Amino acid sequence: MLKFFTTLLLVSLMLPTFASETVKGARKDLDKFKQEMSVELQDIENKLKKLSEDSQKKGSAAYKQTIQDLNKSREKLRSDLYDLEADAKGEWKEAKSELSKSIDKLNSRIQEALKD
Repeated sequence: MLKFFTTLLLVSLMLPTFASETVKGARKDLDKFKQEMSVELQDIENKLKKLSEDSQKKGSAAYKQTIQDLNKSREKLRSDLYDLEADAKGEWKEAKSELSKSIDKLNSRIQEALKD
């Protein structure tokens, strides 16, 4: 019986440390992800500047509207990235995946607009 209580005590003392380490690992992963996505968003911003310059030459209302829509998407992604938080449950990994997909989709839309 004493062995059981000793084991229980050890587990209860180690559990917060394990949880703390898990959160620290998630936080580190999140910080790295945010840094990588910030670089991606900066690249997107540079491409949008080029599109904006091109729109001055082309002058098409539809083209300008496309650029506005792309800028709104970029701002939403930047906001979502800023609001993203790490947690030990791994729920942020789903958000991370969705954010990555959204950035890829925006990049594809920008590439299409650059072709026009």
